[in-house]
Amino acid sequence: MLVKDELDRPYGLHGKVLKLSTFKVTDEAHGRRYGELLLKTLFNHAHHHGHDGIYVTVFDKHVTLIELLSAFGFRDRARSPREERVMAKQLRPTGEDSAADPLAFHITYGPPAVDAQAPFFVVPVEPKWHDLLFPEFMPQLSLWTGEHPYGNALRKAYLCNAAARQIGPGATLLFYRSHNLSAVTAVGVVEDVLISRSPEEIARLVGRRTVYTLDDIAERCGAARPVLAVLFRQDRLLEPPWSRRVLDNAGVLNGPPQSITGVRDEEGRRWLQERLKELR
Repeated sequence: MLVKDELDRPYGLHGKVLKLSTFKVTDEAHGRRYGELLLKTLFNHAHHHGHDGIYVTVFDKHVTLIELLSAFGFRDRARSPREERVMAKQLRPTGEDSAADPLAFHITYGPPAVDAQAPFFVVPVEPKWHDLLFPEFMPQLSLWTGEHPYGNALRKAYLCNAAARQIGPGATLLFYRSHNLSAVTAVGVVEDVLISRSPEEIARLVGRRTVYTLDDIAERCGAARPVLAVLFRQDRLLEPPWSRRVLDNAGVLNGPPQSITGVRDEEGRRWLQERLKELR
């Protein structure tokens, strides 16, 4: 993947613009997940260097790449002199455009980008699952080993037997690493939710997004409560993480979360909004 700054604000993009010069994705599932890893790197680069927009030119024959870019907020902007599609993504809202709902807001402008008015949920995750779900959080883990590709992708799945039923598309998830850290380490945005006791139905929904095997899913389906399957998009990792003491003092938590917990305290919601309302 090659990128370069564009100084002339091409194709009507605003502010500081980044051009993606080389980006290849194969049709295989492995290739698409690797494409998401490259996009994660691209968005991190744009975020840390203060870019306002990104664009790439691509020929129509590269259908898989076009579909991947579209899924992450790139839209047709123009045609290049070589008759390529010019696909662009604005990273900051302007007066000319807006997103209709929290999920659309995230897809259009992020990651990182969350709608501060969306509901917040704290999601406790055991360390062994956290390491698989967010491998880049642990510096000793390889960013791309191919062994657990779902962790390196941006679109992921989380399964539990929580009683929470208020989670819907666009909700903001605050992933809390339990036991050895006791802190919120990552933020996600919900895409879809399924409540089911059928391992096959759940497996069809989550595909290869999840850290759980089919046997793991079947075991969870045997619990007293049905499985809550949540498809989400990774928004950002928190550096530094938000410790439980900080979250308790802010009104986000009232002790260690044992299950998915909605943030209802208005003071806690305001604290989160202040820290997440900025796109970068």
